[in-house]
Amino acid sequence: MAIDFKRLKETAVTEGLLLSDAEIDQARVAVQMRTRLNDGIRFGADNKFHEALKAIDEALRLSPMSSEAWMCRGLALEQIKQFDLACDAYAQAVIFTPLYAEAQERLDELAPPLGRPSAILTPWVGKPSPPLGAREFHKLKKKLGFREKWRFEIIEGSEEGLRRELLEAPTSVTRIFKLAQRIRKLGRYLEAAHFLRYALQMAPWHGESAALLCATLENGSDGDQVEGVALAALEAGATNEQLAPFAFWNNHKLCDWRNEAKWRREAYLAVLRRPDAAAAFNALHFADDPVMHQKCAASSADTGSLMLPRGWRPLERAFRRTPDRPITLGYLSADLRDHAVARLIAEVIELHDRSRFNVRGYSVFDGVESPFRRRIRGAFDCFVDLSGRQVGKAATRIADDGVDILIDLTGHTKSSPTSILLLKPAPIQVNYLGYPGTLGTSAVDYIIVDKAVVPSERQSWFNERLVHMPDCYQANDRKREVSEKMRDRTDHGFPADAVVFCAFNDPRKLMPDIFDVWMRILVRVPNSFLWLYSPDERITENLKRETTARGVDVERLKFAPFAPQAEHLARYHACDLFLDTPIYTGHTTASDALWNGCPLVTIAGNSFAARVGASILRAAGFPELVTTSYAEYEELAVSIGLDAGLRRDLRKRIEAARDTCALFDTPRFTRHLEWAYEHMWDEYVAGREPQSFEVPSLPRP
Repeated sequence: MAIDFKRLKETAVTEGLLLSDAEIDQARVAVQMRTRLNDGIRFGADNKFHEALKAIDEALRLSPMSSEAWMCRGLALEQIKQFDLACDAYAQAVIFTPLYAEAQERLDELAPPLGRPSAILTPWVGKPSPPLGAREFHKLKKKLGFREKWRFEIIEGSEEGLRRELLEAPTSVTRIFKLAQRIRKLGRYLEAAHFLRYALQMAPWHGESAALLCATLENGSDGDQVEGVALAALEAGATNEQLAPFAFWNNHKLCDWRNEAKWRREAYLAVLRRPDAAAAFNALHFADDPVMHQKCAASSADTGSLMLPRGWRPLERAFRRTPDRPITLGYLSADLRDHAVARLIAEVIELHDRSRFNVRGYSVFDGVESPFRRRIRGAFDCFVDLSGRQVGKAATRIADDGVDILIDLTGHTKSSPTSILLLKPAPIQVNYLGYPGTLGTSAVDYIIVDKAVVPSERQSWFNERLVHMPDCYQANDRKREVSEKMRDRTDHGFPADAVVFCAFNDPRKLMPDIFDVWMRILVRVPNSFLWLYSPDERITENLKRETTARGVDVERLKFAPFAPQAEHLARYHACDLFLDTPIYTGHTTASDALWNGCPLVTIAGNSFAARVGASILRAAGFPELVTTSYAEYEELAVSIGLDAGLRRDLRKRIEAARDTCALFDTPRFTRHLEWAYEHMWDEYVAGREPQSFEVPSLPRP
């Protein structure tokens, strides 16, 4: 069967592991190895054990560190009653994969009758006491009674090569760390964590190992251990400044605020000293500090450059526009699926004027199939799946397609395609919608904003030129599906006469100080409840604890678990007021609330992320719901909560404005966006450098 190696993608996409030509060659070898191993398994199933051994040995010559092949070799040797050699094979399998239970079980059964120890005490399993040196480790292998020596050429820098180096120096923290890095990039987090824990047993102060272990635990199911790992390393003398941001972020996203003040302060200071100490997206939650956000974004962009091919340079293509040729737009994103960003932009893609624009979608994340994903995919003239492609090849595909303006809808969020942008596959590149801040690189020419989120005088905080939309920068979809069921508050367990405040933003946006305000609002508004989104039981329990600590009855807190989008949107009909979060306000959630008639109270901060709620309210025609301080926010929320007539009036006004306000006038918004694209292109064709500009207010088409 022919293998399309150009489409290798599983592990590469998961963690951004971008395959080099050498690695693709290794993959070819891996397929050859698998073919020979499968032959060996088939021979074994037919009781042709000598033929099986021959095929398995060929597989091992191709991949001598394959635990599976060693396991198969042991099974074949057992069948021909060469038990000593079978023990060798099982021992090798356990050495190369410490958690290989089947190999250990066979060793436990075979070794004792032969007078051989069955415990394979590899130095990275358990706590060595004392740690084994290289000489002691070779003595251990000799004691285990290895009968055969396998000498194969190992590719330098490969996983096999790193494992072989570690066998020669099993106490080398640096070698353990390098191997853990490699394994983690392949998505094997549990195994990587074992190596990193062993490194920290030998050198508790090794900050790089501690930081990588924190990141590995976050990706796995042991995120609650991150703070302990960071704290232990810091107490042991580690100076790695990534540790404080890890400790803060791990606790913060679970609303565990018991050490919030300490870790927030430490994380903020660490990022000020070293912007690469935290991911740019995480840093948006540290503080309302756009200068810091810019530095972290630049650092994340630099990290993206490390994923590019060696000796990379921007692509070069002759860009020309003829008068009768439509402009080709390329929307690049990891979120062209059932995601908040795609739900905002879907109708705009559908409404683009095809007589003036060709519209292509480039997906770098292969999402789960759903009715909405089919809709967003069908909205484009051409939809290209780039998931699994090397950065260089993905960028080349975009350039070869003749994209004139490439719009990145993801930014520094999960599965970021920033490294593709660095290769400049299109003459004009735009940062829009997916990330509320600068991308920190000169490779991107423009960022689409409005005067509410980014006033003109804040240009210095952005590497891109500012494109000011006349109303709101955020697109919206008028085709939101809203369930007709579960719209009454009694359907959700609230009393019919209750005042229901909701805060459906991601729990990562919550902070202790705004929670203090919310609790005071509940105390001041009788018969009121706070309805929060909680996708994790740990978040629920932490918020209950915080509520009790503030002297509020925990029964006044209600939690909304994950629900399909149409069902979730119906919840807003049971709510009286949406309480927005500061520092990182609601984006899609804020528009969803207003679309469903639920008023919103927000605080306008300094950074882009802290001003989106204000922009949305102004475009909806309700600037009076925008506040500038916690005290003003609290008083406004209380006054609305205490006045049933005001609540009814607000809902009626919001529902009436939905079909006329600028926020939900998607056809007019699309015309504004297209005007911006055409202006960018005209400036490029004229040979002028990108400059900030304002889009004029156009009539509704």
